[in-house]
Amino acid sequence: MLQEIQNIMLEEINDIKNESEPGRNNKPGHTVEIIVHITETLGEQQRADLIIALQDDDAITATEFCPLRCHLVLVRYDKGRYSPQKVLNAIGAHRLQARLIGTI
Repeated sequence: MLQEIQNIMLEEINDIKNESEPGRNNKPGHTVEIIVHITETLGEQQRADLIIALQDDDAITATEFCPLRCHLVLVRYDKGRYSPQKVLNAIGAHRLQARLIGTI
């Protein structure tokens, strides 16, 4: 299980590096990643629906739930167009309670 977590983290780091390389960046240039805690327990379909809804906003470039802690969501967004509060409001629009854990 530890190896799986390390692999996921390495993939995320590589994705971030690739975004910052000249000529490879097809996402906003100033992205920020935050971790959000969702109070409610969501089923797999509810989590998938939330990810789709959040990523439907073009200021949010990536959203994913932590595989081992389903209450934690990693959200990457364009800091020039969004703020952590806007991310929380977007989640709250789905009648979910969320709070910011921190940035990555």
